[in-house]
Amino acid sequence: MKRILTSFALLFMFLGIGNLSAQTLSGTYYIPQGANPQGFASLSDACAAITANGANGVVYFIIDGNLTETAHCMINNQTFTATNRLVIKPAAGKQPVVTFTGLNASNEFFTILNSNYVTVDGSNGNPADGTRDMQFSFDNATGRWAVEVQDNSDFITIQNLKIISVNTSRTAQAAGIAVDGSIGTVGVAPNDILIDNCQIGTETLTFETAVGMWGNDPTSPVSGIISNCDLYGARRVITTFYIQNNKYLNNRISVVDPKL
Repeated sequence: MKRILTSFALLFMFLGIGNLSAQTLSGTYYIPQGANPQGFASLSDACAAITANGANGVVYFIIDGNLTETAHCMINNQTFTATNRLVIKPAAGKQPVVTFTGLNASNEFFTILNSNYVTVDGSNGNPADGTRDMQFSFDNATGRWAVEVQDNSDFITIQNLKIISVNTSRTAQAAGIAVDGSIGTVGVAPNDILIDNCQIGTETLTFETAVGMWGNDPTSPVSGIISNCDLYGARRVITTFYIQNNKYLNNRISVVDPKL
């Protein structure tokens, strides 16, 4: 009888853990968690959790220190709305560097797929630091697409962020930010994209393309605004292919480090 009771106790314990892990994410999560009440060990873990479970209200992923992401980071949840959405930003007063080395089969490092209302904001809230306080660095020689925004992903904001190529593909088309339509599903594309006050690349090393706005099909033009950015490209800086209602405002554009 004791063994049976113990078995039932373990079963209920595991069911409880399963229910807990499947709860919709809500509130603020620190990465790494440290002594905070909620958090994750890595950004890829956090992205996997919100992909699986969704958001209740505005969910904040707070980057609380330097990270090395050895797994591909994927955000893929079609339930996000203007009310239930995700914001990724640094902790107050901190200037973290997130180094991405993991890739998926398409050579993407950080992917937003079929997910609306995602914001990546590199400002830590301290004006004395300047606004570009968080850096995403990309370090894998076969990696091609640093930040990939794909298919039905609308109202995506990437702002106040440094996107730096440490060691990415030098022999193929690549981009710091790729906004792509008609990749998995023909006829759908990201719209209402805002890329503001970002630095993509440096004067000495950058991606083949800084930002690509690529609808890839006449039925899926992309739309968005690129403004107030410092953009460096090895061959092309802002490139377009099937777009509508795009605006490019007050950007500083440099073609540097040509390799292709």
